[in-house]
Amino acid sequence: MHPLFSKSLLALALALPLAPGLSLAATHPNDTTAQRWNLADMYATQAAWDADAKRLEQQFTEVGACKGQLGQSAQRFKSCLDLYADVLKRYYRLSGYAAQKNDEDTGATSGLDLRQRADVLGNRLEESSSFLSPEILKIGKAKVDGYLKQDKSLAIYRQMLTDILRGASHTLSSEGEALIANFSQATGAAGAVYSTLSNADMPWPKVKLSDGTEVTIDQSAYTKYRAVGNRADRKLVFDAFWGKWKAFEQTYGVTFYEQLKKDAALAKVRRYPDSISQALFANNVPRAVYDTLVDQANANLPTLHRYFKLRAKML
Repeated sequence: MHPLFSKSLLALALALPLAPGLSLAATHPNDTTAQRWNLADMYATQAAWDADAKRLEQQFTEVGACKGQLGQSAQRFKSCLDLYADVLKRYYRLSGYAAQKNDEDTGATSGLDLRQRADVLGNRLEESSSFLSPEILKIGKAKVDGYLKQDKSLAIYRQMLTDILRGASHTLSSEGEALIANFSQATGAAGAVYSTLSNADMPWPKVKLSDGTEVTIDQSAYTKYRAVGNRADRKLVFDAFWGKWKAFEQTYGVTFYEQLKKDAALAKVRRYPDSISQALFANNVPRAVYDTLVDQANANLPTLHRYFKLRAKML
């Protein structure tokens, strides 16, 4: 499945990191039921989640049955896109629940197990739908435009179809897309290591504030106590928190490097000049826009630094 076809799926994955404010929630001193989201609004029980996951697995077969049929008629074309949209919505719901259940306590194996089950479902979704973009490109723009004119209800998919057609030069054959989809589950190690270390395994420091309060400076506490009125306390909190990250800089550096290698490899496979161009292409952002933004931000750093110096002097 080409990333342009599934960028909303990828966006969901990127938008659901382990929530910084809820790490180790089960043991956090400020944890109360009232502060937690009500996951029962998504699935009342674990059994309900399991049942929906089973239905999703059945739909993978239904999606696969669309292979080779998108060019038959506008009616069949729409039925397959409607099915895929329903599959995505079901996956989003399952994945969202699993991620937030894991976020309640990132140290609990039950939540991690559920999230990993959702990851496997996501990989199977990519595999089952990997033919879609190549087949739509094979049909061609003229026929797709004809379908859109023939069936006005297809208008909801116009942007998605436009993106797929725009990405023709970066889309592989059905076999190539299937191969990438098959390996997708094995390329998320860097993100998984980062999330687990940053939210579950990090040995957060304890500090004593000027009023005698002892606090553990994890990610949620850092957000709270970096804004206290006492400047010495703010500095203490800042130094303790980032000092702990500094202690693991080699691990984070290797993790980041592994992510860069993966991005570079995928960019090469999809015939992008570099990984930045690949990242920008999904939203049709010209590389020049990105480069200009970076250049202007750097050019105006002296003004920002001057502001910080004046602010420090006044405070």
